[in-house]
Amino acid sequence: MSILWSLHKRPQIRPDIVDLVLAEHRGIRAQLDAFPEVSDQDRSEAFDSLVAEIVAHEECERLVLYPAVQSLVAGGAAIARDLLEEQVEAERHLHAMEKTPIEDAEFDSLFRRLERRLRDHADAEEKHAIWAVLAQTDSESRRRLGSRYQRARRRVPLRPHPVLSSAAHLPAPLATAGRVSDRLRRSVHRSQAPSRTATRAAPHRGADLGSIVSSWHRTLDRQLRTLEALAELAPRAALEELTARFSMLTGAELEVLYPALHKHRPEGVDMAKQARLDHEEVLVSLKRLQSSAVPVTEFRTELGHVVAVLRAHIDEERQSMIPLIEREATQEELAVLGREFVAALRRAPRQPHPRSLKSGLGARASNSVLARLERLFGRSAPEARVG
Repeated sequence: MSILWSLHKRPQIRPDIVDLVLAEHRGIRAQLDAFPEVSDQDRSEAFDSLVAEIVAHEECERLVLYPAVQSLVAGGAAIARDLLEEQVEAERHLHAMEKTPIEDAEFDSLFRRLERRLRDHADAEEKHAIWAVLAQTDSESRRRLGSRYQRARRRVPLRPHPVLSSAAHLPAPLATAGRVSDRLRRSVHRSQAPSRTATRAAPHRGADLGSIVSSWHRTLDRQLRTLEALAELAPRAALEELTARFSMLTGAELEVLYPALHKHRPEGVDMAKQARLDHEEVLVSLKRLQSSAVPVTEFRTELGHVVAVLRAHIDEERQSMIPLIEREATQEELAVLGREFVAALRRAPRQPHPRSLKSGLGARASNSVLARLERLFGRSAPEARVG
């Protein structure tokens, strides 16, 4: 694969379909490599992120890559058929894994089989389909296919649907409906079912402010590593997860953490002021990155800036803000702040609102209103958990 990438890679404003597929293959391989090292409390979310990325990637290939292989390549119909059969089997495997408790030994066995299946599939796809597209198409044709591929990413499902996937590709209305139903299912599942999400959230009951914020920092660290692994093409699913998670964290920190810092003058006031500016800067960039109109080169540059600012912000909270509060507060006070923080997370919006109110009381009022508007207009981001 590395030889294929080095032969093909070159600067261009609009990535072609080969750029996109190879970059996503590298990202999925990186997530497979990283999963065994993920902590127990983050395994569920890491697996859900991997599933969303695999399903989105495979459906985009069914919508764009495989039809191109069939129509442009000699013997392409057989190549596409074999690859599609492999994808359907992989999605059946994912579907079975979703029903297996993540703490069971059987889950680890299923994951190892999934990993082998996915790696073999990607190798075969690069050897047959990608080489064939490179040989049979010009750069402009591949860029047109790349644009279609990027558009497809915005409407593909988030979960495996092995029955529907057995078709050559999902019609557009079904793909969009699948994505909407997946989001609704996840929302209902979070609020009503004793799922892996509920299990993960349980340790926060009674936890203090520092442990809750630290848990969210670990999740953001993992999401940033995922985006860095996909530097050539930050996947929309991963970007949406980061945006939802950071938007929720912003709401809770504006409402609870930074007002707590204000009690420690003047140091805490200065820290809170800079932190609010960091949040606004990151939210503005995340909102811009969600726009499909951002050129690829600008997207990568701005994403790199977001990652750098977020890392510095997390380090400042971890090394200075939380220790400052913990030095001055009693255990009971920290526990109360923890409960308030969790409550704030639950009512926080899932989309970036960089111009919302920044004071503690103002944030609480605007968070509730913005979250309700998101639910009313169906703009809630996918799977942003409070756990």
